[in-house]
Amino acid sequence: MHGRVKVRTVAEQAEAKKKEKEKKLQAYNAALEKIFEKRNNQILDEEGLKLSLEVLLANPDFYTLWNFRKDIFFSLKESRPTEELQKLYEEELHFIESCLRVNPKSYGTWDHRTFVMNNIPQADWKRELFLCNKFLEYDERNFHCWDYRRFVVKNSTNITIQDEFDFTTDKISSNFSNYSSWHYRSKLLPLLQPDPEQPAGVKEEALLKEFEIVQNAIFTDPDDQSAWFYHKWLLGRGEIKLDLLHVVIIRKSKRVVVNVTKPIHLVDTPYKIQLEVNGNTITDKWQNPFDTNLHSPVWIMLLPDGIMSTDDTMEISVKLLNDSETISSCLLTMKSSMKQASYHSTTVKPAAIFSSELTAAKSAILEQELQSIQELLELETENKWAILTVVQLMKSLDSIRYATEIKNNLEKLQSIDPKRERYYNDFGSKIVIENQIKTMDPLESMLQLNNLSLTAAYHMEYLLILQDLDVSHNHITNVKNFAYLQCLEVLNLDDNQLDNVDGLEFLPSIVSISLRRNFLANLEVLRPLQRCKTLVMLCLDGNPLFASSGMPHMFVCLSSIQMSIIPKNFP
Repeated sequence: MHGRVKVRTVAEQAEAKKKEKEKKLQAYNAALEKIFEKRNNQILDEEGLKLSLEVLLANPDFYTLWNFRKDIFFSLKESRPTEELQKLYEEELHFIESCLRVNPKSYGTWDHRTFVMNNIPQADWKRELFLCNKFLEYDERNFHCWDYRRFVVKNSTNITIQDEFDFTTDKISSNFSNYSSWHYRSKLLPLLQPDPEQPAGVKEEALLKEFEIVQNAIFTDPDDQSAWFYHKWLLGRGEIKLDLLHVVIIRKSKRVVVNVTKPIHLVDTPYKIQLEVNGNTITDKWQNPFDTNLHSPVWIMLLPDGIMSTDDTMEISVKLLNDSETISSCLLTMKSSMKQASYHSTTVKPAAIFSSELTAAKSAILEQELQSIQELLELETENKWAILTVVQLMKSLDSIRYATEIKNNLEKLQSIDPKRERYYNDFGSKIVIENQIKTMDPLESMLQLNNLSLTAAYHMEYLLILQDLDVSHNHITNVKNFAYLQCLEVLNLDDNQLDNVDGLEFLPSIVSISLRRNFLANLEVLRPLQRCKTLVMLCLDGNPLFASSGMPHMFVCLSSIQMSIIPKNFP
């Protein structure tokens, strides 16, 4: 038996590992105890660097320790010469590399490297770019490294935009699925080939070349979403120009309502709305329809008592300002016999706002892309990305002309991608409402959107002057954005899927609301309607309302409302 190596049993090996683990844990905790003692006593020395180094090599995600090291470097900066600081920072960079090998996606580690490069006396940006290249070889989707790379490029004087653009080309050529490269490319292209007249901000020649590249990716791997997202970016999202769209003065509710082309905020921003009545500036507070501190395309001012009670004709001026510069203005005359006065822009059309969501400089580009994607669909008949892109292109080109094709494609998407059925339904609802708004008279006071299979009511902000709206026999579940309809008097919401009426309480002119055959389960959900002081008719037939202890109180609160309640019979 002499001379034979003794082999540990499984139990002995497990016990040895356990003891080793306990030993490391004790050392880890002891180091932490010393570190926090130093930190609490503000002892910022090189021993603290050494102690935290040992812990961070084991756990690079300990953000507090990275901050502790930053504090030490700030302290040493005041007492050490530049040469010594340079050496300390270089050692820190090597240490950070070791931590990144442990966890290449550590937030704290990449942030600390940024700190070091911002403070090192002589930064070697070329070496940092080389490091980024290496880590992106290991994981080309490491967005921490991509962010750091942008930081390096921004601070380096030797790296050109063209160099970085070529780098993305190489990465995409080796892997079409590299979403980070596509995204970085979208940031570089407007800088390399700028053209502010194009929606994507890129020269048309460069844009056409990019379409060729992305089409190669799409036809090579139609199921990969990275290239499809870049394709959508190339098509462009036009910038909506801020302008006045509607202005309405309502005598009964004593308010001025201003509708602009895109959401703005009037507090702590350069944007202002200036209101003058008969030459006198009114300085009362503007608020959005929801009375919240949020951006909004609709702003309301409640006029002081006495202004609307005059029998004289009123001259009302509204100006939209950017600082002191007038963006747009209008002048309204309101005679004593008028219930309301309104202004509608003759230069800004809702149709132009809708089309700006996805548009290229020339429709020929869109037509060309539509033809290409349709050719792909002949090969990939159930590719959801291709079908969705066709819908978006048709919407941008002419949503009315392509209405039937859009509807059929969205129905097909629901069948092949049922998990996103609600998204496709909502998208279809949005297009249907846009088409209705495009074809209606902008001064029309009545609109019928019934029996259109709507699941959501989009663009209510562009229907500011409506007085009568019928959205019955749809699948609407939310009416919060109905608050934009400040002139609305009659609303039909029969046969939808509402379980609450939140949003309707902000309608100052509402007289009649019909909510027959919805999912309103109790009278408590109707409590917001108590704020509707002008409401005289509320129809609730066919809702699963049930009696509760609060019902008598609710009836007292709503004593001015004629309620027709016929509860459904549920088993």
